[in-house]
Amino acid sequence: MSEDLRELNFVQKARREKLDALTQRGIGPYAYSFDRTHTSAEALGLHPEGQQDEGAAVRVAGRIVAWRAHGKTTFAHIADDSGRIQLYFKKDALGETAYAALDLFDIGDIIGVSGPLFRTRTGEVTVRVVDVELLSKSLRPLPFGKEEVVNGQTVRHSGFSDPE
Repeated sequence: MSEDLRELNFVQKARREKLDALTQRGIGPYAYSFDRTHTSAEALGLHPEGQQDEGAAVRVAGRIVAWRAHGKTTFAHIADDSGRIQLYFKKDALGETAYAALDLFDIGDIIGVSGPLFRTRTGEVTVRVVDVELLSKSLRPLPFGKEEVVNGQTVRHSGFSDPE
């Protein structure tokens, strides 16, 4: 490692430990490639308003910007250059090993997922993840805090507000 561990804060140390754990499990922290079929915005457009049944299968990739674990299920949002989309991970669908590896993911990591689209009870278009791949492990936390979408625009409440 190029940085002395004594100089890292607790968040950076925890991320390095997760990187080591991923490597020990045989999961490459920096993938060579991922063939996505849709951007987030394109995937959202494939599932029209009012459609309740399962939709088309997609392969999307992006940076994890939100993460909510609930026992045997996890919800996340990933963002790419076109927008963001919600992901639904279920232990039964992914398998024990792949679901356990989710504990080693952090906000800021870049992942690729595949699975069919569906709508949650709240009406949000979501990918029911059947396969997940870590594309890039983030070793430093992102420089911004909470984000929300207001009238179709992303609003950042802290950190850098200039996207350039």
